[in-house]
Amino acid sequence: MVRQESTYEGYDKLREPFTSTDSYNFVDAFFGGLKLDDFFEYSDDCLNGFIFLLDDVAYFDNNVTLVGKNDTEGAWHSYLNMTHLIGGKGSEIIPQCYRWGNSVYKRENERW
Repeated sequence: MVRQESTYEGYDKLREPFTSTDSYNFVDAFFGGLKLDDFFEYSDDCLNGFIFLLDDVAYFDNNVTLVGKNDTEGAWHSYLNMTHLIGGKGSEIIPQCYRWGNSVYKRENERW
C-alpha cells in the first residue's frame, strides 16, 4: 500500500472508521430505503457484519501506522488487532449472510 507523507508536523493522520464517514451515511440511507429487513430476516446482521469489518480494518491500519512511531504500540498490539479482525465481526459475516441468503431463498421459493 502506498502511503503519503504526513503534513501534520509530527502527527500522523489516522484513517477514520467507516461508520464515521459520509460514505457510511450513504450506505445506511440506501439500505434503509430498500427496507430489506421488512421482507427478509437477518439482512441487517449481514450488512452490519461487513460495515463493522470495515471499521476493524481501519483500526488495524491505524495500529500498524502507530507501531513504529509510538512507544506504547508494538507488534503484539498489531497481532491482537488482527486476531480481533478475523475472530470478531469478520467471523460473523459468513453465518449471518448464509442465514440471510436462506431467508431470501425461502421467501422467493414460496412466492414463485
